[in-house]
Amino acid sequence: MESFVRLVGVACAVGLLTSCGSSGSSATDPAGPSRPATVTVTSSPTPSESPSTGPSDVDEDSAIPPELVGTWQSVDQGTAEDLIEMHADGSYLRATILMQQRPSGMFSFSIGAKGDIEIDGTTLRLVPTSGTESLTDPDAPSDSYTDRPLADLTPDEYEWSMSGGSLWLDGQYGVVEFRPSAP
Repeated sequence: MESFVRLVGVACAVGLLTSCGSSGSSATDPAGPSRPATVTVTSSPTPSESPSTGPSDVDEDSAIPPELVGTWQSVDQGTAEDLIEMHADGSYLRATILMQQRPSGMFSFSIGAKGDIEIDGTTLRLVPTSGTESLTDPDAPSDSYTDRPLADLTPDEYEWSMSGGSLWLDGQYGVVEFRPSAP
């Protein structure tokens, strides 16, 4: 059952990533058409910093360090799943889902957001510009909703590092490992 819940969670998260894509205006995108990303990148690695443990130099075609570009999936988060798709232009898509089997049915809460990435050394900020959230509560069906515009656009700030092919984000709720998502 746990693998089924995980599979459903990943499928929902991928769907959220797709629905928050930058393909222009839609009914679930209250901000309208995509805006160009605004990115602040300041990288000043020290001579002792190795590329496997900290940020590398930013190449000319990328607004963020190249090792961050791609889709990252959280590891060992129990019934929660977090996918972050980081683009070379400094924009991102993020899908977070929490699912819990209850006697009355499957509870789920999901957030899909898109925005801009700001990097200052080893500090990474995900600054949402728009998104949606959905809640399905079998214990209180009248409280459930789908694709409600995201009201809280507070940036998430992390200290980031790379180790063993994983991205490590240390934020408000502790350190979370992210691995490249399988294509």
